[in-house]
Amino acid sequence: MESGLKVISVDYRLAPESRFPAAVKDALDSFEYIYNKRDEFGISGRLGTAGDSSGANIAAALCLFSRDNKLKTPDVQVLFYPSLAPDNFSKSFMDFYNGYNLTGSAIEYFGSAYMHDKTDVLNPYFSPVLEENFQNIPPAIIISGENDPLRDPAEAYYKKLRNNGIRAIGIRALGMIHGFATDFNISETAKNLVIMVSKMIPEFMKQ
Repeated sequence: MESGLKVISVDYRLAPESRFPAAVKDALDSFEYIYNKRDEFGISGRLGTAGDSSGANIAAALCLFSRDNKLKTPDVQVLFYPSLAPDNFSKSFMDFYNGYNLTGSAIEYFGSAYMHDKTDVLNPYFSPVLEENFQNIPPAIIISGENDPLRDPAEAYYKKLRNNGIRAIGIRALGMIHGFATDFNISETAKNLVIMVSKMIPEFMKQ
């Protein structure tokens, strides 16, 4: 691993069988378990959270939920092309509604499968970009894809963090589509981006 950090991959309950906030609760339980047993996992330093797409939504929600409930909060959040809001009117959503890999109709289906009812979309644990209180939010590395319908909400979240004094860096992956981080074995550009972000994480965790 280019970051030199230990990576622990965890699973969570999936929609529609398990709807919001089941996945957020699973992430919290996993994070607390790993933190409390960090010696057994061989973790001597700080502990962050990361994810891509819906996993990045859960990672961002974990940071908000743990902060709000005065629990141990991740020391950094790394969000690859995160799903942060059901924004069907952003330029990127409209430009790439019928675009590459992830379509607007798929986003709409995933959102409806995850929510219990439409009021969930107003909950920051469902839509982190709607959060208004940014005190004690972990620093963030946010990576968006240029040709991704989720690009604009992700970049809006980055701007909100920066405007509220949170250390954050935003990276727009030029030419990339949703899901590119898992294509590092076939795309040299995707590989270089993943390596670059991996090398940045330790520096963010020092703060």
